[in-house]
Amino acid sequence: MKRFGLTFLIAAGVMLALDGIWLSTMSPLLYTPMMGSLLKFPPDYVAAGIFYVLYIFGLTWLVLLPALEQRQGWGAVAFRSGLLGLVAYGTYDLTAQSVIAGWQWKLTAIDMAWGTFLTLTTGLATVFLVRAMGK
Repeated sequence: MKRFGLTFLIAAGVMLALDGIWLSTMSPLLYTPMMGSLLKFPPDYVAAGIFYVLYIFGLTWLVLLPALEQRQGWGAVAFRSGLLGLVAYGTYDLTAQSVIAGWQWKLTAIDMAWGTFLTLTTGLATVFLVRAMGK
């Protein structure tokens, strides 16, 4: 359980830092112009917090702990982390694409690519840091 908590906290720190940079720089360039009135200002921070807890829990439980316990190589960690990101962000973006009028394919593609990269990078960085700490 200690390893889960440490891994979760490290993954949360990495993901929140990366996503914070992405959202703060890309919102005015990408999301605001493409989503317009669909965006909520300010965002619902409770909903966002619940999302991050659930998503990082899933990443930790389904990908990171097995990678650490089975001493998986970097390729396996990257593949599994990236796949989770692609599936999760794809679920959101493709659902939005199918039911929200005016949702743009460009936004779907960019956001899915970001989710894949974000989750892959978070997975690799977290496993690296946990291993470096000897845990």
